Amino acid sequence: MNRSPLLLLLIIANLAGAFYGFFIYYPSQFVNTPLALWIFVPDCPLYVFVFAVALLLSWKGVENDAFSFIVSIGLMKYGLWTMFALAYYGWFFFSAPYAIVSAVIFALHFGMAAEGLVPRVRRCGIGVLAIGFAWFLLNDLMDYVVGTAPYLPRGADVGAAAIFAVASTLILVPLLWLTKRKGWLIPLGLYATRRRR
Repeated sequence: MNRSPLLLLLIIANLAGAFYGFFIYYPSQFVNTPLALWIFVPDCPLYVFVFAVALLLSWKGVENDAFSFIVSIGLMKYGLWTMFALAYYGWFFFSAPYAIVSAVIFALHFGMAAEGLVPRVRRCGIGVLAIGFAWFLLNDLMDYVVGTAPYLPRGADVGAAAIFAVASTLILVPLLWLTKRKGWLIPLGLYATRRRR
């Protein structure tokens, strides 16, 4: 079965999501953040962009286990975090002016979290697990100690978002590592569509 049209659709959809995040949603936060910290600001657009890049590279036969693992966690962690934030701060996001847009964003981030199951990790050793923990705990530190987390509604309880973020790192990193290490997920066949082993 030729999966190239599905692969192309995923790449285009993720690039469109990245464009929206980088150029429509986050510009005001970029302006107020030092350039050296920009990598920690656009969580969702960053991971949908690198997922699109990973799909393109894999299609050409280029794969990296640590990179695929980081992409997988990022998609799931920030997709779930956004869904949590929209629901927990629903008094703002689902108020009359924003309800329709928030509902669409919620659905799109459900899809983003589901994409976290796609990246294939062939060799999922302890080193890959350590890299995952180090990177995402650093992201949590930058977001909630340094202050690069996405802007929340005025008066919102930031502590709830921070707790969810750290808890998701502590749960998702080992869970996805074990899942991929044991091969518990059925491969979706989107990676390496032109490469047979």
